[in-house]
Amino acid sequence: VVVIAANDHPLCGRPVAVAELAAWRWVLPAPSVAMRQWLDRVFEAEGVAGPEVQIETNSITTLPRLIAETDLLSFTSTRNLRPDRLGSRLRRLQIDSTTMRRPIGLVMRRDRYLSPAATRVLRLLRDRGHSFLDSGEASGASQAGITFTAGDDRSARPSH
Repeated sequence: VVVIAANDHPLCGRPVAVAELAAWRWVLPAPSVAMRQWLDRVFEAEGVAGPEVQIETNSITTLPRLIAETDLLSFTSTRNLRPDRLGSRLRRLQIDSTTMRRPIGLVMRRDRYLSPAATRVLRLLRDRGHSFLDSGEASGASQAGITFTAGDDRSARPSH
């Protein structure tokens, strides 16, 4: 999950500091949403007033178009930056401190039955995990590695 803006936004194309983000208005979900709480804590940790929210919404379908047509900022999944989701009109801002990484994992018991569907999911994660989790270099998404560890349980999880 990253901070996004319209392609022609003044903050695009250069490194950005959290303090600069505070000068712009935002479209964000309600304060009760965990993703919003995380972003508010990032601002607080930097000693910066939280984002100035102009529009509060949980509507993911309207968010990309709204950001693409205004100077508002938002916080969304890198998946929304794909060309099939208006990604060609949006850009990830160059700021690592506001990049939220959400791990995806699979845990299973050793020597226990694994259904054919679960076996398929495990095989897909091993074989093509990067393509499921990476939305491409054009969006600025980082590569996600799949690692497997053995212990009392077996697990598969992205490296970040």
